[in-house]
Amino acid sequence: MYSITDAHKALSCGRSTVYSIMKEAGIETTKSGLSQLMTDEQFQRLQEIYFEKYPNCLLYTSPSPRDRTRSRMPSSA
Repeated sequence: MYSITDAHKALSCGRSTVYSIMKEAGIETTKSGLSQLMTDEQFQRLQEIYFEKYPNCLLYTSPSPRDRTRSRMPSSA
């Protein structure tokens, strides 16, 4: 199960975009807002529609430069 917040983070888009795509996908939104859960199938459909509409957007797949955690690579590498 996925929440609206999960979709917002995974797609790197605004919550209003997530709600818009949910509506297009036929996923009914409720007043529970960000805690609303979607099934795996609904989340997959949400991603499909998102990438059809925004084909040049990339999923977040690596640490952001804003993440100031230590690198996993030794400094001598």
